Amino acid sequence: MRVIVTRPPAQAAAWVARLQALGIDAVALPLIGIAPPDDPAPVHAAWHALPGCALVMFVSPNAVQHFFALRPEGAAWPPALQAGSTGPGTSAALREAGLTDAQVVEPPPDAPRFDSEALWAQLAGRAWAGCRVLVVRGEEGRDWFATTLREQGARVDFVAAYRRLAPVADAAMQAVIDAARAAPQ
Repeated sequence: MRVIVTRPPAQAAAWVARLQALGIDAVALPLIGIAPPDDPAPVHAAWHALPGCALVMFVSPNAVQHFFALRPEGAAWPPALQAGSTGPGTSAALREAGLTDAQVVEPPPDAPRFDSEALWAQLAGRAWAGCRVLVVRGEEGRDWFATTLREQGARVDFVAAYRRLAPVADAAMQAVIDAARAAPQ
């Protein structure tokens, strides 16, 4: 059986490599493209506003990678600022970006799921009234986490660190599609 990994290109390649290392016939077929925002100015402004934040929540590895790629010269992550992560991929990207274990708040490795609700379970006991939280995401996304924080009295802002694009089907992608159609099992 062949496994087709449909994650964005950067994550798809890593998943395919891990699956192939386990002896699984895996191939990438990214069904979404990821690109920087058209205007990086909001991300630059967010970097300069980090010292006023109580938490910065990242929705995905793409959010981390693009936010850190757009860091303006001279801007630094405040040492006491924590970054919220929804799961292992995002946490790994935060650590690759230079954050320490103490700076990353994440669901436990044995969590039944990895999402905003699992992250909130780690943060729910804190006092959020009057705190500023930044959510780093694509151009759109779920608002559950922000709504929950606002109900606790936090001020929540969003910044789009990347945008989603339709995939561009090249010859390699078309070959994967053709093979799957020919042998759907």
